[in-house]
Amino acid sequence: MNQSYWQRFLHRRMSRRGAMAATGATAIGAAFLAACGGDDDGGDSSSLVSKPVDTTNQAMRGGTLTRTVNSDPPTLDPHGGGPTAAGLREFVFSRFFRYEPGVLEPSTGKIAPDVAESWEWATDGLTLTIRMRPDVKFHNLPPVNGRAMDLEDITYTWERFSAQSANRNLLANSVNPGAPVLSVTTPGARTVVFKFKEPLVYVENFLGHRGLLNLVPKESRDLDLRQRMLGSGPFLLSNYQPSVALTFQRHEGYWDRSRPYIDQVTYPVLGEYSQILAQFRVGALLEGPISQSDVLSLKRDLPQINLFEGDLDTESRRTIFGWQDTNLRDERVRQALSMSIDRDTWLDAQYNTDIFSAQGLKVTKRWHTAVECGDQNAGWWLDPQGKDFGENAKYYQLNVAEAKKLLAAAGHANGLEITSNHITTGENGAGYVDFISTFESMAGEAGFTFKKNIITYDNYFNNYRTAQGKFNGLSYKLGPINPSGNALGGLVYEFSPIGGVGFHGFDAARTGDGSGDPHVEAELKKATSNFDVEARRKIVHDLQRYLAKTMYNIRWPGGATSFNVAWPALRNYRVFRAGDQQENLINLTNWWIDSSQPPNA
Repeated sequence: MNQSYWQRFLHRRMSRRGAMAATGATAIGAAFLAACGGDDDGGDSSSLVSKPVDTTNQAMRGGTLTRTVNSDPPTLDPHGGGPTAAGLREFVFSRFFRYEPGVLEPSTGKIAPDVAESWEWATDGLTLTIRMRPDVKFHNLPPVNGRAMDLEDITYTWERFSAQSANRNLLANSVNPGAPVLSVTTPGARTVVFKFKEPLVYVENFLGHRGLLNLVPKESRDLDLRQRMLGSGPFLLSNYQPSVALTFQRHEGYWDRSRPYIDQVTYPVLGEYSQILAQFRVGALLEGPISQSDVLSLKRDLPQINLFEGDLDTESRRTIFGWQDTNLRDERVRQALSMSIDRDTWLDAQYNTDIFSAQGLKVTKRWHTAVECGDQNAGWWLDPQGKDFGENAKYYQLNVAEAKKLLAAAGHANGLEITSNHITTGENGAGYVDFISTFESMAGEAGFTFKKNIITYDNYFNNYRTAQGKFNGLSYKLGPINPSGNALGGLVYEFSPIGGVGFHGFDAARTGDGSGDPHVEAELKKATSNFDVEARRKIVHDLQRYLAKTMYNIRWPGGATSFNVAWPALRNYRVFRAGDQQENLINLTNWWIDSSQPPNA
């Protein structure tokens, strides 16, 4: 086991606390309180936090916003994969639906129209008729040159998606007999009809997801969409220099004539976090992926910036299993891995929660189950630390002694070596390699050791991330994001063979055939066609209890209240909130730049 890494990890965490104290972390808090009219004797540190203000009625058009990506997209294909491209597709392509943002509160996930002007369901839930907006136009780029979208574009998009998309198994019955969509037809002007094999309660979510039916022009037949983006969303890709930057311009023909306000958005490729931090400090970035450990020091050094309380920030990466390793087919081994993880300590270190709490800021911490613990799953996520979860909650609790017993009972009293397959480059986000070391060091306490197999991103993407467990050992996965945007759809995506690339490839009989778990399949089938919300909720809760024991994957630990910093020039920050499904789309169509405010002023 890599005991030394974990000791260094804890040492860094404690050292950061000590350094903060030695250099005035307490003094920083006191200074903040004094500046805000608070009191350093039990004062209200929440006054450090700026309140978001809706300034839409003051919004002015113009300006360039600089954001950042940490790597080049592996492909620009609208029906391809990769986390970098997924975020960009949100605002380049249109879909039939979108999510209605919350205003000064989290989104409830309510469906809103995008290209759809109106829609109607047949009473049997097997036919969806959509009437399209008449004013949807493609980007003013050749060969479409800003022309209006027509029904032939819809037909071609469905054909292309069904033939090429990595997620086609989720929708196209012609590819997967278990998938819901039997046909897509265009019987009349502006009318699109979807026919379904059986009712599916979250179809509208699928038709609004950034990773599924992104609408493209029929001229795409003769274009290589891996190299360019051609859509009808609020921004168009005007320039791309690999390893340098992607530049997007406002789409003048966008159907929402009042938005976006910003004229240009530039995404330089900044692979090093130190670059991002430096660019934020000088105001070149008005916001960005700032580490939670740097938020308070930035506010201290730059008192003119705003500090906002964010939503519950959740970790979406996870440990996945290769079922060619027969040892991993034994649930006791997977349970032992999970019970070796100190979830609270990990959250403290990742989200700086102990430091924020010490400054009097209100912090919430949650643990993932088979359902992510984010606000978007409120009412569906079942708290594994709560009284209602039941006996299987123990598999999320840190218990190294019990983990060792489980490992011994599985025939590995002297420990178990597992192949660890992962990348070391930046495509899977900040801290990816460090958190792998964290996971493996914690697991080492229970007797696990890891044989490293360092792989390229292409190898990882094709043979591990999307391979449905057809590999040896374990790996560490980012995405694909839940395409339904709700808890039930997420369970189908990850724990049913019809989930396609999202499915983890297990089988309850431990043969390695990837056939899934009959109990899970039966429960999901009942839920996906049941329009009774409370009945579906009960099934989702019961499945979380069941999947805690089977532990077919291990989500990195959960989430915590985040705190974000932004320069005052960026208006409407934290006002319109869409969760992780369409965060970039909602932000970039509602933010505006006030040149009278810092860092410009």
